[in-house]
Amino acid sequence: MKRKLITIILVVVYALQLASPLYAQDTTDVSAPISEPKPKQKIRIPLAFKHAAGDIRYTFGYWPALIIAGGAIAAGALTAVDHSVASHFTSRHLGKLDDIGNYIGSPYVLNPAAFVVWGASALAHDKKATVTGETLVESLLFADVMVGGLKLAFRRTRPNGGNYSFPSGHAAGTFAVATSLQTLFGWKAGVPAYAVATFVGLTRIDMNAHYLSDVVFGAALGSAIGWGTAHYHKLIHKNLFVMPMMGGNSTGVNISGTF
Repeated sequence: MKRKLITIILVVVYALQLASPLYAQDTTDVSAPISEPKPKQKIRIPLAFKHAAGDIRYTFGYWPALIIAGGAIAAGALTAVDHSVASHFTSRHLGKLDDIGNYIGSPYVLNPAAFVVWGASALAHDKKATVTGETLVESLLFADVMVGGLKLAFRRTRPNGGNYSFPSGHAAGTFAVATSLQTLFGWKAGVPAYAVATFVGLTRIDMNAHYLSDVVFGAALGSAIGWGTAHYHKLIHKNLFVMPMMGGNSTGVNISGTF
């Protein structure tokens, strides 16, 4: 498992390098007269790339990096009991609930649902809901890319004999959604979302689709991505969400909105 942990660390380091700040180029014409310098030309970065850079930078910041590292350490430790745990889930104790969890956590369900929220909110001119949908879409796509890359890197056999067990994409996706909602709206949205995500993770173990360590790391990865993506969107849309406020001897929250 040491080799797996090293690979995960390298992936994190590589992502951090991608997230390093890019400085705008100075395009001033040095041959122009000093008395009439040409203004610097701003490089227009497509919004999608700007958001991707922001999502990556915040996902691999201090706290999310700790979540990923903790998930990697926990997953490494749990590999020692993976097979014994899997042996207790050969008869699908949850029955048809497994199928429900498999359906809820499927990227073929989560991703279209997020796009529908985003698109419908935009058509309804509901700015806050639009930002929420945008956050969910970006966090899920980011999770899909990370999970897909790690699955190809590890190629771990599933308990049921299938391929690409590590990490769990269902766990990563649902925990990305749960953490995004908790970050944007607090625990009233976070608690039920985390309950659903935990249920999905349990069903993946119960139906022998994943080992315990697959689900634990998938949950950690999804949580980090959801945290980073939601915090980035919360920062660039300060007028829509509750922001912490600290100053002098007082603490509280600052709520503002555009009407």
